[in-house]
Amino acid sequence: MAEILDGWEWVDPDPLEAFLPKAGETPPPAPAAPLVDWKQAVEWRRQGKTEEALDALRVLLADGARNIEPHLAMGHIQFELGRFEEAAAAYFQAVELDPEHRTAYYDLGLSLGRLGRWQEAASAFQQALDFEATNVYARLGLGNCLLHLERLDEALAAFNECVLFDRKRPAGLIGRAVALQLLGRFEEAELAYAELLVQAPDTEEALANLVAMSAAQEDSAKIREYAGRLMRLNPQSAAALKGMATLAFAGNDYAAAAEYCAQLVKVVPDSFEGWFNLREANRELQRAAAARSIA
Repeated sequence: MAEILDGWEWVDPDPLEAFLPKAGETPPPAPAAPLVDWKQAVEWRRQGKTEEALDALRVLLADGARNIEPHLAMGHIQFELGRFEEAAAAYFQAVELDPEHRTAYYDLGLSLGRLGRWQEAASAFQQALDFEATNVYARLGLGNCLLHLERLDEALAAFNECVLFDRKRPAGLIGRAVALQLLGRFEEAELAYAELLVQAPDTEEALANLVAMSAAQEDSAKIREYAGRLMRLNPQSAAALKGMATLAFAGNDYAAAAEYCAQLVKVVPDSFEGWFNLREANRELQRAAAARSIA
């Protein structure tokens, strides 16, 4: 492949005048610049020449490229840059060119999911699965979309399929546990989280969900267990701080409750719940101080 160099070719202005068109003459058309191959654009992206890569791909696409690769390359780069609208547009064009390209449907689903367009994303993932039913990544994506669409039974079925294909994949296990939790099947959800934590003991998301689920069941022992484990992993975990504050309030330990709530609003400054509970804890402390002064 020819090397492309940056730079200018300087010329003497006097000889250049001989090539300028005379008055009334139509200038000759400029020779067309050769199109850069899409593979070169991908290589530029790898070298950090992102805008050069995108410009080259835009030229290819404007020239009416009928092969799918430039569209896939454009979608991939735009997705990496967090430009999910542009990525989705590129992948839409890709599947129009090749309606049987399973990878393009999967990538389209990812892009649409990042945009919160869950129904469209679910359709794209399903299309990928129609071509390859054992595509665990597409099934995980479908399950995630179904969770957001609150189609919980279908989401659970999708995650169960993921676990059936690969029981050691944490994403499938946590997806199944979340679906069970949202369905109110807490005992099954706790078992699913427990299986996940055997494989990945430091999964903060699982412990955070267990804290929330235990709080919903008003199970102080389990709140203490899971919030304590989470605090050891991440002392600034919002879920752990909420859990410990809940325990403190339940035990009328308002000093501890105020301390946990104060930490919580530092971690999550816009937490209405945190600020409200902090105020309530301080009010209880003031009442107790007033009562002691009277006594």
